[in-house]
Amino acid sequence: MRRLLRLALAFAFVPCSFHALAAAQSVRLNGPLARGLGRVSQSALTRDGLSVLYVANGNLYRVASTGGPSTALDAPLGPDWDVLSLQLDAAGSRAVFAARQGDEGEPQLFGVAVAGGPVTPLAPGASFALSPDGAWVVFRSLTGPVELFSVPTAGGAVTRLNGPLVAGGDAFAFLITPDSTRVVYRADQRR
Repeated sequence: MRRLLRLALAFAFVPCSFHALAAAQSVRLNGPLARGLGRVSQSALTRDGLSVLYVANGNLYRVASTGGPSTALDAPLGPDWDVLSLQLDAAGSRAVFAARQGDEGEPQLFGVAVAGGPVTPLAPGASFALSPDGAWVVFRSLTGPVELFSVPTAGGAVTRLNGPLVAGGDAFAFLITPDSTRVVYRADQRR
């Protein structure tokens, strides 16, 4: 049981095949973490299996799945931003993440290429999902009535998806169809 706990605290990639699994060596992918506070909170493997994105100490990193130096993908935001959540598009080429400036800041959605480059502000939001084709993000608003919106993953105009809500109503949940053409949602909505 102790060994399992240690593995859960250290982010590692283990090459897997049924025959070699017992002899496989784990490779530590993340760099040193802040003592007492540091942990890997989320990770995503690119479709080709060559890169791993992970959130540690409030930052978003990319590292080769075979190990090596990590690259901070959210570095342009500055040190006072904390990454809260991460999703990778199906192609493995673009990441969308929610981050907050300081402890009291409103979460914002950002997009960045997995290969690195500029971080693109998308919209205020924290609860989000990427469309299966990776072209856009659906998210819930943070203030006022909770409504659903979409925005292209590369940035652009924000579009409200739900119809008019009843007084005090909210949009509760949503699903994106597998072909990325529709969003199904539950809401307190007028007919």
